[in-house]
Amino acid sequence: MKNKLGVDPPIRLLREKQVRELVPFAHSTLWAMVSRGQFPSPVRLGERMVAWRSTDIEEFIKSLEPTHKFDALQKSMGEQT
Repeated sequence: MKNKLGVDPPIRLLREKQVRELVPFAHSTLWAMVSRGQFPSPVRLGERMVAWRSTDIEEFIKSLEPTHKFDALQKSMGEQT
């Protein structure tokens, strides 16, 4: 994904706390969405450490349309719990 200058920005790795600052999901909701394939999977950095590619999170956010799609996502989450 190129920036305004036509250059690919460096990919950053984001820990869960950083991801949750970008998307309004609680810890359990985030992991439930990952397990259902509704949110990007993290990459494993170690035995007990994972992180998300910044580009994956940016694409997820861009994929969300205005409120009606987010409401549908919340509704589907409520029905599956």
